[in-house]
Amino acid sequence: MAAIQDVMQTISPRLAILPDYDGQEPPHTYYAKLRAINETARPLGVAAFNDAERANVMKSKMTGRFFPVPAQNPYNANANIVTEAEVYNWMQGSLH
Repeated sequence: MAAIQDVMQTISPRLAILPDYDGQEPPHTYYAKLRAINETARPLGVAAFNDAERANVMKSKMTGRFFPVPAQNPYNANANIVTEAEVYNWMQGSLH
């Protein structure tokens, strides 16, 4: 049975070659890359790699003015940033 360490072992090499996000490309492009990386772990079926953990992976790739990622999204009624979609919403809002 796979565990969270198996997930990290699967996605870590891909995360390592993706530069941290500092606004160098449109949010939707970078977000799509992060989603693709997270999706490579889906076949493992690890319940612990839930929405919040997937969002944490994305937040770990932020740098520059996008770091640190706040707990709540000030651009979306202070919604908690605990899903991939909310990370994306925050990234978009941060550009304005």
